[in-house]
Parts: sequence; structure tokens; C-alpha cells
Amino acid sequence: MGEVAKLFYQGHASVRITTVEGKTIYVDPFAGAGYDVPGRIILRPGEELKIEK
Repeated sequence: MGEVAKLFYQGHASVRITTVEGKTIYVDPFAGAGYDVPGRIILRPGEELKIEK
């Protein structure tokens, strides 16, 4: 089996996904610790999609 993305529980409903290519995606980020890795894509319910270049 090849490499797979990694899923990290951030707390509350928030998760961080790190892709095989090293890109970071935050889903429903919450204030607190554990957000030290810059996110390329940040998904928040009820808001527009934010993609960092």
C-alpha cells in the first residue's frame, strides 16, 4: 500500500489533514493550540473557501 493522507483531531469538530504532498487542510478550525502548521486550505462552515497560495 502506498502513502496516505494523515488525519489529526484538533478538538471540538476541527480536524487537520496533511496530504501525501505535504499540504495542510483545516476543517472547521477552532481557537486554541495545535494550529502551528500553516494551512493551504481552510474550510469553515458558512464561509467562503479560503486557499492560501
